[in-house]
Amino acid sequence: MGELEQVGIFRQEKLRKWLLSGLLLRLLVMPFTAHSDLLSIYYRAHLLLDGRAVKGLGPNMFNLLHAGFLWLMKPLLPYRIMWGAPKLKTFLMLDWLGFVNQTSVFRALFLFKLPYLAVEVLAVWMLLKLTEPERRTRVLIFWMFNPIVIFSTYIFGRFDMITVFLLLSSLYLVKSGHNDWSLVVLGGAALLRVYPIVLVLPFALILESGGWGRARLTAIGFLPLAASIFGGLAQGETGLLKDFASMQHLSYPLAMKFYLNAEDNLYVFVFLYSLLMMYLFVNHQHGLDNLKRNCFYVFLLFFATSFFHPHYLIWLVPFAAFFFDEPAQFQSIYRLHIAAWAIYTFQWGRYLAGYLLAPLSPAFFWSVLSPSEWIDRYYPAIQFIGIGRSVFSATCLAMAYLVWRRRADLAGPEARIGESEKEAVWR
Repeated sequence: MGELEQVGIFRQEKLRKWLLSGLLLRLLVMPFTAHSDLLSIYYRAHLLLDGRAVKGLGPNMFNLLHAGFLWLMKPLLPYRIMWGAPKLKTFLMLDWLGFVNQTSVFRALFLFKLPYLAVEVLAVWMLLKLTEPERRTRVLIFWMFNPIVIFSTYIFGRFDMITVFLLLSSLYLVKSGHNDWSLVVLGGAALLRVYPIVLVLPFALILESGGWGRARLTAIGFLPLAASIFGGLAQGETGLLKDFASMQHLSYPLAMKFYLNAEDNLYVFVFLYSLLMMYLFVNHQHGLDNLKRNCFYVFLLFFATSFFHPHYLIWLVPFAAFFFDEPAQFQSIYRLHIAAWAIYTFQWGRYLAGYLLAPLSPAFFWSVLSPSEWIDRYYPAIQFIGIGRSVFSATCLAMAYLVWRRRADLAGPEARIGESEKEAVWR
């Protein structure tokens, strides 16, 4: 084990073999799939590079980030003619069909996704540094060939890999003893995707035991997002706070609820999340392992009870990697988890079916029926998707139980020893 620690992670032949195999798979997929979200993000970046303001189109952080990516790619692209005909632009801001019909589409898609590949290599390095040396090969295989990772980043083409990298970086900073900086990075992740903000309290409650320390870390974690909002207000963007509060995405964790009376509702995620935070407040659990485990619980609760877009599920994968091979039944539940998630994606119809492959043959894949349309011929698709969604939520809670039971089993002997010592003292 000591020798493994002295050798660079990517210099270990066993790890390098699986890393290169996974990267090759990604390189083969990258040029041939496109979703309008990927194209619209880069179109916003194009507007910024042309000196045009982009308002009401999402956080400026990722717009600026992609503007930087696009600036580096400009010499390799037919930049001025690649955005399609202005008259054919849809609510997605560009002519999607015109884009995928270009002869340069494969080159453009490959380059658009290339920054995500570079970020993923850094994320994998972080993941392996956070993993016990004897588990690194299994964890690397789990990650590199995980369908959710490949779909989210290289088929769907979203930037959530950057969020994952920041989440892992915050954990790595904890391991290195830099707790304050870990909350700064976690707060930065919330600027790209607001949902990581739900991890601020677990970080604060686990990394500190005193009230002042917990309050300080909580303030640090919320500071980047708060500074972004109130900085905009200071610049005269008076509608910014209202726009943020009315974001549709903020209602996703409130999707599952119990109606009590009149306008009185109980939101399931808020209820369970609050219970978990109060438990951590009363029962202090310190250490990186407990932090990873409770962050896993929080995201499992989120996905079990909230509406979410399919590519969001990549946030869960690094936390699953920490635990997937400990309880023997975990891997079977996780495979069912992925299958149920695939059914959940059917509700987006052709946008997550044939349209993704449109660059290969726009005319053909634009007309291919989606899985939900096929299912609807024989059984109500909405019910079939709902059943899949129900199974998916069940797998989230089952994985949480398996991880909890594993910890209870490991803590059992220690707890029994502690009780024996107490009895001896009493006698």
